[in-house]
Amino acid sequence: MQTITVQNWNGDIEVNRDEFVQRWMDQVTGVWTLCYTTEDHEKAQRIRDDLKSLANNAFDLLLEEEEREGSES
Repeated sequence: MQTITVQNWNGDIEVNRDEFVQRWMDQVTGVWTLCYTTEDHEKAQRIRDDLKSLANNAFDLLLEEEEREGSES
C-alpha cells in the first residue's frame, strides 16, 4: 500500500490513502449539527463528497511529489 509523509503534532508520520482522507473527513464531522432541513443535509453531503475528492487528489499529488523527489536523490 502506498504511503506519504505528513506532519502531525508529533513530527513526520507515514499515512496511506485511507488514513489521509479520513484525517480530512474528520475535520467536517460536526457539519451535521448545522443541518435542520433536507436541503441542509444535501448541502452537507456535497461538502463531504467534495472534501473527499479534494483529499484523494491531494494524496495523489503528494505521492507523485515524493516519488519524484525520491528519484532525484
